[in-house]
Amino acid sequence: MKYRPIEKKNPQDRSQSKFYVQPVRGGTWGRKEIETYLVEKTALSKAEARGVTITLVDFIKEELLKGNAIKVEGLGTFSIRVKSEGSDTAEEVTAKNVKSVIISFRSDSELREEVSKIKFKKISD
Repeated sequence: MKYRPIEKKNPQDRSQSKFYVQPVRGGTWGRKEIETYLVEKTALSKAEARGVTITLVDFIKEELLKGNAIKVEGLGTFSIRVKSEGSDTAEEVTAKNVKSVIISFRSDSELREEVSKIKFKKISD
């Protein structure tokens, strides 16, 4: 993975700064790129690959909205978390306590292990 150094100021003392590693991304893959990959790696037609990706996305959305977690073996688990305000008693807790809803992703140990082995290469500007 390529990276470049990036300078960041110290929030407590803006006159001080340090340099950190910032990954250089090669791009972002969307549904169309996933469909092309499926066509190249499987016996699926382009239309079938599109159907699979649309159905998978719909499934994940629907199940998350029902409150279910979605575990994709080798990738990780998608789930919904909430941030809420506390109340003094259980009886006082209502849906109004919810301040935000967050989609959470927790990578599988298999993926974390593979990612930990990434080799980094510094690029020049």
